[in-house]
Amino acid sequence: MAFPFGSRSIPPGGAAPTRPKSGPVVAIGSRAIVTRAAGGVEPVTLTDHKGTSAVLTLRPGAEVEIVAWQPHRASGTRYRVRATDGAGEGWLEGSSLTPIVLPPTPKKPPVAVAPPARKRTATRSTATTRTAAPAKKASSPAAETRKR
Repeated sequence: MAFPFGSRSIPPGGAAPTRPKSGPVVAIGSRAIVTRAAGGVEPVTLTDHKGTSAVLTLRPGAEVEIVAWQPHRASGTRYRVRATDGAGEGWLEGSSLTPIVLPPTPKKPPVAVAPPARKRTATRSTATTRTAAPAKKASSPAAETRKR
């Protein structure tokens, strides 16, 4: 029985083929530095979404923000980037980016919070020991004259 070997099937050796890594993985919303392969100083060209027309050129070392990404079989992952200086945006290969790694933010020490004050409530022992206040006697002069 023959089985087809499509793009997701495992070949008869048991090991899946590995793809060559074309560059770093960069998250959308993060920042990166534009680099040139082999340390070149020529500008890096940003293209349209098809990769056919040049849109903009950026110098190596320019900081960009990652806006989107797109898998591309021929050249690996492509990223849509926006220049942080406002020069424009376009697509480039992942191998032309170096992610900026920010140091982790320090964690704030926990703030000590005092427990809330508890209200005292009457218990049975205090309720039974309470006595009613005696009735007040009328001691006003008008009350005295009424009694007579």
